[in-house]
Amino acid sequence: MLSQSVNPKHEKFLDYSIYFALGAYALGLVTSITLLAVAHICMLVPCIYFATKTDWKKLPKSSWALLGFVVAIILSVLTNLETMKHGWKPILKTKYFLYGFFSIAPIYYYLKNKNSKQRQTRLIAMMLAASLVALIGGTIGKNTGFNPILMKNVNMDRNAGLMGMVLNYAHNLAYFMTIFAAILIGTWRDISKRNKIIYLSILALNIFALYTTYTRGAILAFIAGVLGYYLKDLKKFLVAMLVLLVIGITGYFTSYKNFQREGSNIERLSMWKAAVSAYQEKPVFGWGYLNFEHHSLDIKKRYGYAKLEFGGHAHNSILEVMAATGTVGLISFLLWVGLWTLELFRREDIWSRVELAALCAFFVGGLTQSTIGLGINLFFIMVVYAISAANTLKQSEANHA
Repeated sequence: MLSQSVNPKHEKFLDYSIYFALGAYALGLVTSITLLAVAHICMLVPCIYFATKTDWKKLPKSSWALLGFVVAIILSVLTNLETMKHGWKPILKTKYFLYGFFSIAPIYYYLKNKNSKQRQTRLIAMMLAASLVALIGGTIGKNTGFNPILMKNVNMDRNAGLMGMVLNYAHNLAYFMTIFAAILIGTWRDISKRNKIIYLSILALNIFALYTTYTRGAILAFIAGVLGYYLKDLKKFLVAMLVLLVIGITGYFTSYKNFQREGSNIERLSMWKAAVSAYQEKPVFGWGYLNFEHHSLDIKKRYGYAKLEFGGHAHNSILEVMAATGTVGLISFLLWVGLWTLELFRREDIWSRVELAALCAFFVGGLTQSTIGLGINLFFIMVVYAISAANTLKQSEANHA
């Protein structure tokens, strides 16, 4: 057992706290950061409660690498206090990673003892309903300039759902669609004909919503995620890659103008170069977590890179980690991803394939957007990681039973 037995007096409260947190995640991951904050609030007490009862030695190795990344973030800030735009406050952002770490034990408890089929169905239904609400509001807003759910005028160029920021919506939608598609693939034989029609209709509508965000990185993340489901089977992987490649190329060139945004490629390339130069200047601890963006313009000016008016984060998670936390952060970050991947490959259950698909989507999405520093994306990445680590613990326990 990962943890000691739960006091019966506390069991009901813990049960509903975790369940409500998962419900808030389901409703908020593609709609609202406020709901995601509610999820953190609901999960707080279970995290604290199980922290005192957990046998930490049994946690997956990837979780310790994640905790090592937190330490690297803290060191990156403390060693750069004189140049930190917001002082030590970026340390507070480690809460996203810490929630991922400390949520493993309560989610393990929930999956092992309280995860009924009925609750699974409810959570899936909530997430699908939320995605449709975001789809409807975003699609109407894109076509009319007014989002009836947000009750405000919006940009008509791209579908931004309910989040306002198109990249946030697009990447979280891509992650959601990856997981949804992977579950459908893995459980297809067990789904009734009626539900197959419903689920495929929702999948098609959300693929349309993702497409109308015209966010190339998010679309690639979804494609990579679906491919990731087949990583354990080379033949199926190659077939899926060929099919998705044909569909992707067809979709891209039939809407070429929508995917071409003047200067976007040059802007990203200039930020990637600036991030590499930032890392070369401070290779050990970097410039401080979330601090590279505040120095990016000065770095670009020093090296004469293009788009001197365009600053911000690196638009690439790995380069952002390099620039902001240096070699110490980069090693711990890659160790976390690598160990997580290894744990998924060692498992044989269907959920390992779903989680591997999600990990591929996260990784590829992070190649064109610095998702590792954006709270709205980290909510998604960390809850999936916590569930994945909890499933790894369950599998390990079953193997040694």
